[in-house]
Amino acid sequence: MYLNKTILFYIAAILFLAGCKKDKPTTANDPPEECVESRAAKSGDIIAGRYIIAYSNSVNARTMSFGSLEEKGESVLKEHNISVSRMQEVFGGEPGGFIATLSPEEVTRLKRDLSVSAIEPDRIIALATCFTVAEPRLITWNIQRVGYGNGIGKTAWIIDTGIDFDHPDLNVDVTRSKSFITGNPSADDENGHGTHVAGVIAG
Repeated sequence: MYLNKTILFYIAAILFLAGCKKDKPTTANDPPEECVESRAAKSGDIIAGRYIIAYSNSVNARTMSFGSLEEKGESVLKEHNISVSRMQEVFGGEPGGFIATLSPEEVTRLKRDLSVSAIEPDRIIALATCFTVAEPRLITWNIQRVGYGNGIGKTAWIIDTGIDFDHPDLNVDVTRSKSFITGNPSADDENGHGTHVAGVIAG
């Protein structure tokens, strides 16, 4: 009798522990767990010889056009006897500036420039360390409407304050744009809200 109670106790304990461990059942409808891109091991690594140069407050880059930003960057480089071919990219906003390939000695010279507020090495930045591809059946209706992937043949109509026709990240069909504001025939955005909404949809 004692042996039977002991055996029953162990059987009950095993059954209890097994019942507590509930593995998530796998079904055909589960999205894949494999990463398309594994951890970005180089995220944060410095790009040798490449620097981000930010302007000081004396340069109002926020109001400058792309062409003016490029001219300003070239002017700064020329003042310090650095070839303008070293400039890779320009960026506006606040503070604005440019990206260039420089030697350590050239960086030292640029740091003395009163129009430059900061210089730091350019780095590799990964937006995500891992991602999965959603199955088409999991993509929401709004993305299905405007398309995903290359989006060829799809159109998203923005009824808002307009869209910045010159925005580098947006593909605006100016010929199909229309303004409903009396006295203003252009749908070019003078407010910013419509451009913001278009950017969210494009993203």
